Amino acid sequence: MVCRTRVLIISVFCIAYANGANDNFKGVATLFGSGTTNYPTGLVGATLTTWLGLLATIFFAEALLKSFSGRGLIDDQLV
Repeated sequence: MVCRTRVLIISVFCIAYANGANDNFKGVATLFGSGTTNYPTGLVGATLTTWLGLLATIFFAEALLKSFSGRGLIDDQLV
């Protein structure tokens, strides 16, 4: 059971990394292709904004979970 949990956690991290890397590259490709920035500067900027998004998510996650708990979406008598 522990091995399956570890495989699941590692798989989720790999998928999240691949998804983030894909999204990160799209922004850099647009900036680089339009000549707005060079490739290293665009990559550093995209990496920094990704980290800022991560920190904002960690900061706001608890409040968002409390706000969107799902309570009240379905009548309690049905549950």
